[in-house]
Amino acid sequence: MSVMKSAILIRARVCHFWVVVVLLCGAAPVHGVTNTFSVTLDKSTTKDSYIIQTKPNENHGKDNKLVVREDSEDDRSVIEFPVDSLVAGWTVISAELTFTIRTLNVYNGIMAMSAHRLLEPWDEGNGKKNKDVSWNKRKTGITWTSAGGTYRAVPAGRDTLVDGDTTATFDITSAVSFWAENPDSNFGLLIADATELVGTSDADKVEFNSSDEGAVSKHPALALTLTDTPADTSADSVYAEIQPFSVTAGTRPTLVLYVNRVLGTWGTGSTWFQLTMPSGFTSPSVSAVTFNGSPSTYSNWGFGSNLFLDINTPDIAGRLAITFDVDAPASADPVGKDFIPRVSN
Repeated sequence: MSVMKSAILIRARVCHFWVVVVLLCGAAPVHGVTNTFSVTLDKSTTKDSYIIQTKPNENHGKDNKLVVREDSEDDRSVIEFPVDSLVAGWTVISAELTFTIRTLNVYNGIMAMSAHRLLEPWDEGNGKKNKDVSWNKRKTGITWTSAGGTYRAVPAGRDTLVDGDTTATFDITSAVSFWAENPDSNFGLLIADATELVGTSDADKVEFNSSDEGAVSKHPALALTLTDTPADTSADSVYAEIQPFSVTAGTRPTLVLYVNRVLGTWGTGSTWFQLTMPSGFTSPSVSAVTFNGSPSTYSNWGFGSNLFLDINTPDIAGRLAITFDVDAPASADPVGKDFIPRVSN
């Protein structure tokens, strides 16, 4: 497992208590309780491949590996698996996608990666050039709208690797929750080096085992936590995402934290919000709060590495956008750090 995790999905029940679950691999969901179980992604139901910028028409749909790389040659991986059959009738509390690492070369100590929802369908292919998914094409004869894969800019999950890591895990709760509600929009994920996506270079490369790997134990795996608790008290009814993912050390960047309520409603009145800064980030200050694009009234105060807000919210589902400034550390690389949010009504 990585020593730093960068997913910031809120795992809080809005009624002021936290859910603790134990991983029970292979267990079937039981109604009336919270269930966590793991699903191995088999090649019979999973599509995965990798695409290469310098070889834009090559297809690697039958390779037993997936590659993410950022140097003179940028490589990205794509993976798609069905979720509606797994989560139908359930509320998704959490979903984590884990890859087994084959090889890892890390430049300057860490490799920050991000997973993004793909926005267009694609075909896996069987390794034939100019056929199926590649850097330029998503299907034979059909190009991506954006070369390298058309994807949602806001990451669905993140992970940061260091030398010696044997697995990479992405918290993709927001993506699986979205696909559960919108199964026709499940085109899978694009996995890329986070610094490559923002135009910098750091010579990182990782190879994962794909679903075509002979040893099933090395296949990608999806860990799900599900409940049949009514949606208005479910833990996944609130999730968060932050932009930008990468900030410059020694500066005071402006960040936007988006807090989404997708299933239940916020409830009339005040929503209390706490954001804990990563180590070395200090003096946070809020400059604006909006709800579904309209300004919201709020009060805020900072205390050490914490930012506290009391926000007036209407009794509907929707999206809070909290804009704040913070001093980034001068010596530590802030890419992939955890911003830990907590919300309650």
